[in-house]
Amino acid sequence: MQLLRRKSIIMGLFSVIELGICSWLAYRESFALLYLAIILTLLTLICFYQQQQKLKTARLIVENAIFTTASSIMAGYNRDQASKLLPDTKSVEMIVSCFGVLSGEEVYKFNCDGIHLFSVEINSEDMLFTFGTDEWTKYLRFGHNVSSPDQIQEIAEKLRYETGISRIIGTGGQVCCPPVPPFIGVFSYFA
Repeated sequence: MQLLRRKSIIMGLFSVIELGICSWLAYRESFALLYLAIILTLLTLICFYQQQQKLKTARLIVENAIFTTASSIMAGYNRDQASKLLPDTKSVEMIVSCFGVLSGEEVYKFNCDGIHLFSVEINSEDMLFTFGTDEWTKYLRFGHNVSSPDQIQEIAEKLRYETGISRIIGTGGQVCCPPVPPFIGVFSYFA
């Protein structure tokens, strides 16, 4: 989170400096360089906006954390790719919430901005989150460092309660949490 904040501050400073350069070039009537400086300033402002959005999502994840662990993350656009841990990956702090997963400086968001959490699979060693939109699906696998089946069941219950996923698949394919009965007249995306 600190790294995201630092990146955001640096992008903001670059934006202010570039706006100052644009003002100076307009004062000096150097229009050829002014157009180039305006383009660079706009690109920097776009990057600053994206960094601010990432920081906002990271804050949302930290404020609504379900659990925190130190693990290596494996992400991919298919299950096989997400199952392979790269040998040079190191463990980082991972924060899981109902709005996404924060892994170091990477933010994986779901249940907001049209990105839905489709399923959660928990076994004795790791967790697999499947999320995406109608056009794409992403898989996120990481170790949870929890050894007790009771703690795994507790995490599954928290995830079910916070995310609304009614089927959280556990060890050996059994369902950790019983399905939530659908409410009459209420549309559920995950029913």
